[in-house]
Amino acid sequence: MKPKTAAILIVAILFLIVLFQNLGAVPLRMLFWSFQISLLLVILVPFLAGLAIGWFLKTTPSLRKPQDQGLAKKS
Repeated sequence: MKPKTAAILIVAILFLIVLFQNLGAVPLRMLFWSFQISLLLVILVPFLAGLAIGWFLKTTPSLRKPQDQGLAKKS
């Protein structure tokens, strides 16, 4: 197994352990509303949103840094 794959697997397992240790309901207040929500969702939703944004930015060619074409022409 490659080291990168092993590291990702270990981090994923630790993340799942943290998620399932936090199953209790917590109050969530947003502006005028207040409701009970599982702490698992409070942790998981922003994490998944961050993954989606990172994947989108990585795969969108127009948002990537332009590579220096001047160095490529000199070689």
